[in-house]
Amino acid sequence: MITDKCRRFNGPPMAYLSDNLMEEIHEASLAILEKIGCRVCHPAGRELLERNGARIENEDRVHLPPDLVDWAIEKAPDAITIFDRLGRPAMKKGETTMGERAGKKIADILASHEPIPLDAAADARPNQIIEQAQRRASNIDPS
Repeated sequence: MITDKCRRFNGPPMAYLSDNLMEEIHEASLAILEKIGCRVCHPAGRELLERNGARIENEDRVHLPPDLVDWAIEKAPDAITIFDRLGRPAMKKGETTMGERAGKKIADILASHEPIPLDAAADARPNQIIEQAQRRASNIDPS
């Protein structure tokens, strides 16, 4: 079912489309790919698709059967690596949700900074905590 594959990319708890609407969109796209088809300019690509059940029309129009599309979706990786111009890995897409990446970044930042210990007496007095933090912040060299 397409909604299971899509859900991995959306990440909890956000859902932009209902499961029924995602399924309707998927079914409509399958119908378009099968009945109308799509243009594939690369001859080796057309041959590969034809060997796997696609129908070729007018030299470059490829009609994809629904089972071939569903098979390709299932075989698609959950994450891909995006490379920069020099061929170095730049980022991964789909591996984690945006919230998980933000949480990791915050944890990394917090781990790289030494906490400022507060006076024990200041624990119970929020105004003193704020004043103490402001005093200490004014003594920090920004460079």
